[in-house]
Parts: sequence; C-alpha cells; structure tokens
Amino acid sequence: MPYYYTIYLFFQKSEKEKLHTGEIYFPNDPDIMRQQGIWQDMVMAYNNIPHAQPERRSEMLQQMFAEVGEGCYIETPFYANMGGHHVHLG
Repeated sequence: MPYYYTIYLFFQKSEKEKLHTGEIYFPNDPDIMRQQGIWQDMVMAYNNIPHAQPERRSEMLQQMFAEVGEGCYIETPFYANMGGHHVHLG
C-alpha cells in the first residue's frame, strides 16, 4: 500500500464525524443507524406516555434533549430522526 494512501486513510473522517461537521455523509452507516434507532425508540416511548402522567413525560424530555427549560413540553405525536438530543428547549 503506498505511503500517501496510508496517510489518507489515517486522516479520513468517520461518517459520524462528517454528520456532526455538516459534511456530506453516508446515512446508512451502521454506527449512525444503530444510534438513530436508539433515539427513535425513545421518541416512540415518549409518544406512548399518557397525558395524565406529566412528570414522566417531563423526565423523558430531559433524557431526549440536550437541554429542557422549566415548563417546556411537547405535544404528541412527536417525530425526530435523532430524537432531538442536540436540541435545546427553553
């Protein structure tokens, strides 16, 4: 393997790194798909919490989002590809 190709592979970004830097990435990357599945399962769980359990809904929002301000809530059904974990509500 040529030396320059080895250096290229060493500095090549993962698809997940490209996703976070705004570059074009392959969305079917196994690591991205696995993580997305986890977050989508959390969104589904949130959507299935009865409205009569506001404390439980609030706790789930704290887990799903980067930051949730006091008194914030989301009406269901809620849909998000990555579960909103980079979103700050406030």
